Amino acid sequence: MAFSKTITSIDIGSYKITCMSGEVSPNETVKINKVATVSSKGIKNGIISDVMLAKDSITRCVDQLEKKQGSRIKNVFVTMSGLKPHCHNIQEKTKISSKRVTQKDINRLLNICNKKIQNEEKTLLHAVPMSYFVDNNPTQNPIGIIGNELAIRITITVCDALVIKNIKGLLESCDIEIKDIAYDGYVSAIGTLDDDEKDLCCGIINIGGGTTSVSVLYKGKFISCVTFNCAGDNITNDIMFTTAASKIEAERIKLKHAHAVLNNSIAIQRPIEFHPAGEKNNVPSTITTTVISDIVKHRLEEIFDKCKTKTPYFKNVNRIILTGGSTQIENIAELCRTHLSLPTRIGNPSNTINLPNDYKTSLYTTSIGLMRYSGGNRPNEEINLVEKGYNIEDSIVKRLVNWLKTEI
Repeated sequence: MAFSKTITSIDIGSYKITCMSGEVSPNETVKINKVATVSSKGIKNGIISDVMLAKDSITRCVDQLEKKQGSRIKNVFVTMSGLKPHCHNIQEKTKISSKRVTQKDINRLLNICNKKIQNEEKTLLHAVPMSYFVDNNPTQNPIGIIGNELAIRITITVCDALVIKNIKGLLESCDIEIKDIAYDGYVSAIGTLDDDEKDLCCGIINIGGGTTSVSVLYKGKFISCVTFNCAGDNITNDIMFTTAASKIEAERIKLKHAHAVLNNSIAIQRPIEFHPAGEKNNVPSTITTTVISDIVKHRLEEIFDKCKTKTPYFKNVNRIILTGGSTQIENIAELCRTHLSLPTRIGNPSNTINLPNDYKTSLYTTSIGLMRYSGGNRPNEEINLVEKGYNIEDSIVKRLVNWLKTEI
């Protein structure tokens, strides 16, 4: 099996930072060489809140990976929660200059799309052609087709340019060059979707520490997304305020004792011991599993409701895949299945080699998806996203032309 050259990725979240090095095969198998994970400091709700703490966290993670692999890391592919992307579903058309569609016709059409969203305050993340049309007839490869009018349907995803500049500056302060930045919700989908699901309209809900990212993929193509500040931290804070426990203790209660749905009648009134903040040496307090689970259930239902109301095209979704740290909560998939009335599964990483057992969970699906994305396996998307101009101008045309050259 042929693999790509070694690539390195960094997944920056509010709870943890994960660095991976490895290779990717043409069939999207990810062969992991080394992995390092550290707790994240200086990142809150996907935003850099303390540059020095964030720099220290990234440096520690990179140092660990460099020691494990015995070589220096110079450039990386990056994803970071909280990019707050905006998806534009654009349809444009142009007259075909001669009898047959040529590359010049496509370039002219892409320039029209480019001008429609051109904005120095935004940075291009992804540009995914859904389909071309020649005289209203759909095609994936219009070149050479005879007709009068050429049209395109394309999803272009952008985010605030200042967010990207801050991430770039942070990594540069760690002496690391960014090769590309990807939206965490999209690479989560790439990390877990199987072939059968690529025929459906899937909603990938990535519930992290500070933010929840939602992506909708129709027949494997990225069509919409949203990110909002309601996630695992909110659940932890709810428990913390109810129990007066420390945040560390509240997080422990959430991960060890919380159930999104209580199925076991024996566990309903089971007491959970904990120490309120500042009372570590005193007799522990208790709270029942029922109370904790009610807290968790209500907050998760709020998150699922936000996914449904905030995400364009969510009404077309016929399958849900959950990823992110909050999927550790017991029975979360069952609650989602019931609340949204949709088939739901936990999205663990798929199609990997040498991935340590501790990383074969949905906590690391985004990291695996970023590796697959970095290796060039970007289904139905422009192939070369390495060049980053840090604004939209000219970049859409350049990248989509690269995509067309590869696909045609």
